[in-house]
Amino acid sequence: MKQKDAMSTIVWRFINIVASKYEMTGKSVCIIGAGVSGLVAIKACLEEKLQVTCYEQHDKLGGVWYYTEEVRPNQGPSAYATLVTNSSKDMMAFSDYPMPPQYPPYLPWEKFTEYLQNYADHFNLAKHITFNTKVVSVDPVEDKEGRWKVCVSNGDSKSEFETKFFDHVIVCAGFFKNPVIPEIPGLQNFKGKVMHTHSYRSPEVFKDKTVLVIGNANSASDAATDAATYAKKAYVSIGDGTWVLSRSAQQGLPRDFMLRRVLMNFAPQSVVSRILMKDCNTRFNHEAFGLQSTQRPMYGSAVMVNDEISYKIISGKLQVKATVVEFTEHGVKLEDGSTLDGIDMVCFATGFKVDFSFMNEQILKVTNKEINLYKMVWPIEQRVPSIAVVGCFSTVGAHTPIMELQSYWAARVFSGKCKLPPKTDMKKWIDETIETQIKNYGKLKIKLHQLPYRDSIAEEIGALPNIKSLLLRDPAMAMRCFFGPAFPYQYRLTGPLAIDAARDYCINAYDNTVNATKTRIARTKPGSGNVGLILFIFLAIIAVILAILIR
Repeated sequence: MKQKDAMSTIVWRFINIVASKYEMTGKSVCIIGAGVSGLVAIKACLEEKLQVTCYEQHDKLGGVWYYTEEVRPNQGPSAYATLVTNSSKDMMAFSDYPMPPQYPPYLPWEKFTEYLQNYADHFNLAKHITFNTKVVSVDPVEDKEGRWKVCVSNGDSKSEFETKFFDHVIVCAGFFKNPVIPEIPGLQNFKGKVMHTHSYRSPEVFKDKTVLVIGNANSASDAATDAATYAKKAYVSIGDGTWVLSRSAQQGLPRDFMLRRVLMNFAPQSVVSRILMKDCNTRFNHEAFGLQSTQRPMYGSAVMVNDEISYKIISGKLQVKATVVEFTEHGVKLEDGSTLDGIDMVCFATGFKVDFSFMNEQILKVTNKEINLYKMVWPIEQRVPSIAVVGCFSTVGAHTPIMELQSYWAARVFSGKCKLPPKTDMKKWIDETIETQIKNYGKLKIKLHQLPYRDSIAEEIGALPNIKSLLLRDPAMAMRCFFGPAFPYQYRLTGPLAIDAARDYCINAYDNTVNATKTRIARTKPGSGNVGLILFIFLAIIAVILAILIR
């Protein structure tokens, strides 16, 4: 009897060990890229007990935020010396890891890469990353489980290949990859230097030259203002125009604090667009500065987040020009019939092409004419949902919270906790999205409306804060979530991603952002009221009433 009991105990312990081992490892997942999206994908998969291997082709994490002095082989865009984040720190923080109070509201690239490294260290993510390893190909295995064969190169020689098999794959690389240089007649005959912001590192490259920057979005504004500081003469050709958003808004608060559900999710987009136009023109007249776009914000227009470009224009250091239609040997011809001569350097800031050349083309298609990604995450051609894409989009606002939500959605689908709709429903979403993109932009763009998209992914996970429920148990937080800035910490209040510290993170976010600039205690007059807050609440109430009436 004792022998029987002893044997039962041994068997039971063995079963527990095996069960524990399975729980710790689970199914395997390959994550391609260790940038922002790759890091949060690692963490999300680990929380779902998946066995994670991440391949990063460079020697450090960070992706596009990894600064290198020189352009490396197969490298996408890199941080440059003057780069500062376009989103404020508490809008682009990971939802369970706020940035330190001493960090400025907007971060130079060095601070943001430091934050990414601290995040990786805090959650022990680096041990799951294999550096200096390039993914060469990803192909489906012909089995019912939907596994993947991943071929990697981990040496300097192209002949050094290794093949591994995974249950799942998350693609976190390839979106910002190959620079786009438009085909403009005569470019091949231009005698000056031609570069793309892909290889831009320091404004010293502009020193004592006559420089023309071509582009109308963020990298163009940075390159143009740098050129205006260092170059002998600087021009920027902005095509169809743009709208310039400053980083700071009323009372010096971050501009992206305007990202609020009461406006973005309930007010009509046309109303929000007009508000943005008025706000942009309050700072300076876009028409008078030659910047104004033919289209409204959120309806096809490019956007620049820049605080210096207006000063560079009014001081004569930067001149805004029309579309370039032809190059000459030493200059350009413009759409308005004028010319620019004596150009030493042209810097294209004209974006990037998606490069998923390592992926099987039958599975993943993202071009300027076609996409096959449901909610920009799930290729609909796969038999079972075993591969996902994270970070394949552009948006006005912080990318980090979107990447985080996409990662958790992918991990929870892989673990079986979330289900995808039928293929017909996914195809319908894709068709409607393509139709909307073409209507808004005149062509297919991978551009998302920040907050509505974020909330839609959070809803898939079950992490969207329920305003009605919050009103009953925490009215103050409900008001913050609806009327206040949409901080990413709000997705940690309820549901499967909930953490105890989320409420404090939400409450402290405002002070965490503002207090970093209070390096001197300023004396204030007694009785000064917060007129801006009262005005905003009034406008918010009007917006809600309008939204209800229109619906």
